[in-house]
Amino acid sequence: MLPKTTALLLLVAQQAWDEPYWGERNNPDAEARMAELLAGFTTSHGISSTARSACELGFKTVVVGDACVAFELDDVDGRRMPAEVLHQASLAALQGEFAMVLPTAALLPLLGA
Repeated sequence: MLPKTTALLLLVAQQAWDEPYWGERNNPDAEARMAELLAGFTTSHGISSTARSACELGFKTVVVGDACVAFELDDVDGRRMPAEVLHQASLAALQGEFAMVLPTAALLPLLGA
């Protein structure tokens, strides 16, 4: 069980992320996972910056990897980077140093759900 002082934050979930402008994204089930948790959205934007800031402020942070998404992106040389690669890289950058990364199924029992 997580401590009673645990906070669960749902970040930057907007319909605007459905616009074709953003390109192909990974994790089509993220909204369903967020509905289960009431938890985050873009891995390399709000999720990453919030987890890093929370860590710097001394909070123990859990990022729910299957409740957030990444969008494909062009690298500095113009090559298209797949959404799943960016998502996994963002989670890997957070894991251990800034946050614990868990799937929804692993977190729900800790929340007593």
